[in-house]
Amino acid sequence: MSSLDNTRVLILCAGNAARWGDYLGVPKQLIPFNGESLLERTERLLRGRGYQDISVISHDERLQVGSCSLFRPERFQYTSETFLSTRSLWGGMTLVLLGDVFYTRNAIDKIVSFKEGVHVFGRRGASLFTRSPYGEIFAFSFDRASAGEMLEKAERVCADAKAGGRGKIWELYRALAGFSLDEQQFEREIFVSIHDFTDDIDSPEEYERMAGQYLKYTSKSWLKKFSLYSGLVFSAPFQIAPRFCRRLRRML
Repeated sequence: MSSLDNTRVLILCAGNAARWGDYLGVPKQLIPFNGESLLERTERLLRGRGYQDISVISHDERLQVGSCSLFRPERFQYTSETFLSTRSLWGGMTLVLLGDVFYTRNAIDKIVSFKEGVHVFGRRGASLFTRSPYGEIFAFSFDRASAGEMLEKAERVCADAKAGGRGKIWELYRALAGFSLDEQQFEREIFVSIHDFTDDIDSPEEYERMAGQYLKYTSKSWLKKFSLYSGLVFSAPFQIAPRFCRRLRRML
């Protein structure tokens, strides 16, 4: 059995999407980018890398896209609680992605490159690409040997949430890293940086901003592409802007 055969991919989509509302009349996981939904894009990128065991974690049947299975979590008040509800699905290697994240090819390649241990993938602060002012966590992965630790830390985060905490993936990362749950620190052992066009989409405003930038990048018009590249040059320090522009050209 290959490592891919023993890997399970979970795409969490059970949040209440309060900031999204009913914009465009679809869940935010189904918003369109270049003719396909966000969720379909994520599935396509994973299938293209050989991953077949993909489950969408949601009660919304509209989110059963492609050949993904739909898993209805028993509890889903907090992200950590949703994750705990998937315990029966964990495999030899488990990749946990989020349904409302636009993943670049570069991001998916980085996420699937780790074959053992625990890793959390995200951005530490503001994005030079999408103009988001906040850090984000986009995914995490763990092997079978780390499942007990994941269970213990997730239960701790859920208990904290029931006592007034947030119960989000940030808290899970901090627990795994050995920080207090409200300590905004980073380490290099399990946190893997992804800083490109990958980003979380929570509101109509964030979607329209990202969709506009995506259209510029994928446009055949060099004028539109130039406006996007020049924005990066002026927003980044001179010495690193060319590197970011090269990454932007190949990442989508």
